[in-house]
Amino acid sequence: MREWQEQLERDELVRRLGPPSSTTGPPPPGSRYPPPGATYPPPAWSYPPPGWAYPVPPPTGHLPPGYGPPRTGTSGLAIASLVLSIVWLLGVGSLLAVIFAIIALRQIGRSGGRMAGQGLATAGLVIGIVGFVGTAGLAAIGATHHPTSPSLDQTLPTVTVPLSTTPTVAKTAPVPTVPTVTVPVVRNPFAPHVLALGTTGVLAVNDPSGMRSLVVYSVTSPTTTGAPVGEEMIYADVGVCAGPNGSPEGASNFGLTLKSGATIGRAYTAHPTLTTLPIAVELGPNACEHGYVTFDFGTGGVPASVSYIGTDTMYAWRIS
Repeated sequence: MREWQEQLERDELVRRLGPPSSTTGPPPPGSRYPPPGATYPPPAWSYPPPGWAYPVPPPTGHLPPGYGPPRTGTSGLAIASLVLSIVWLLGVGSLLAVIFAIIALRQIGRSGGRMAGQGLATAGLVIGIVGFVGTAGLAAIGATHHPTSPSLDQTLPTVTVPLSTTPTVAKTAPVPTVPTVTVPVVRNPFAPHVLALGTTGVLAVNDPSGMRSLVVYSVTSPTTTGAPVGEEMIYADVGVCAGPNGSPEGASNFGLTLKSGATIGRAYTAHPTLTTLPIAVELGPNACEHGYVTFDFGTGGVPASVSYIGTDTMYAWRIS
């Protein structure tokens, strides 16, 4: 390396001052100038061609375009959970928000990164818990601070009227008639429409789920065949059709409600012999599919209904 630098310095001096005169004699010892008539050895290296540059390695932690699991959209349950947690509805919305958030987080975790909405579900869970705890606190305060009614043992004041006088009875003014107003009963928009098995539920064309119609034809009895240890499974025969824009959810949002009130999301276990509809698979525009969805739950649970959530109009098909 040092010889190469000295060679460059000699070349630069020769270029600027010209070669040394041959009449001056040989260079003194230790001089950096070459002797007259000396030739320079060719360099052992060469400059890179014009436009050449060192390759830049890709940044760590990033995948090239086209890699990674494809996104299937945001979880409808996560959106419903956040909306219900904000609406509150005297604690009912908060309770539903917590349930939907737990189901949504479970589905997002099982999707392997293909389904978005974890932040929405987490926010709905936190706000729902705060709203439910606040409702319980207000109910407790109201129960302990009720107004006291007069006791029957209290002595009422008496009025003595002389016998020689006739008591005067004050005339009371007539009570005005208050007009009555009939208030129509407004149905809770978040309560599901309960249908019988085999009945089709139709959704609006612009429903956020992208679905157009849903139906549950039949539900098997609980069985331990194919179920994890200590659990049972049921299989629901369903049919779904997407709207004109398709549905990113497909048959993913079916859920099972037990008589205890617990709500269970779909299981990944397939039917042993029949067609099982996939989870988190997009359904094309106006496309329909028919098959089975599975649910696993603890031994002894009694199924009550199969529902489809994440839509503006919720449907539930009664089992028993």
